[in-house]
Amino acid sequence: MKKGDRTFLLIAAVIAAVLFAVNTIQQSDNDKTVVITVDGVVLQTFDLSTNLEQYEIITPYGQNTMTISDGAVKVTGANCPDQICVHTKAATDIGDVIVCLPHRLIISVEEAPAP
Repeated sequence: MKKGDRTFLLIAAVIAAVLFAVNTIQQSDNDKTVVITVDGVVLQTFDLSTNLEQYEIITPYGQNTMTISDGAVKVTGANCPDQICVHTKAATDIGDVIVCLPHRLIISVEEAPAP
């Protein structure tokens, strides 16, 4: 391999890394969906870009309050005994999950379905 070949491969790798980084950074909250499930059944979905001050999730197992703001979803209240879901950090990225086991509730951030 010649010196010019190595330089070309290095430049190509740098360009690929920059393009990957730009694509990752440009992924907006419009590309993310908040999915609320109880017992594996989807109850509701929201765009993560939505500003929702309070959304009550009432199930046979209990009650949770969720907010969506600034591209983050958070459980702000629950009547479960351990309050782990309330103390879980806000979910912002695809794959982030907030779980309330006593209420069988899962709030996840997922990639928005294609239009």
